[in-house]
Amino acid sequence: MSAVVPFVDEGLGNSPYLVELGKWRALVLDPWRAPRPYPA
Repeated sequence: MSAVVPFVDEGLGNSPYLVELGKWRALVLDPWRAPRPYPA
């Protein structure tokens, strides 16, 4: 199971996330601040 670590920025009101994938690998997700849907 992967660990998900949020990095909260209260000043901006959004959070990027670090997903630990194991074996020295990780994925960083930085979602858009705009509440519109993501492109497909």
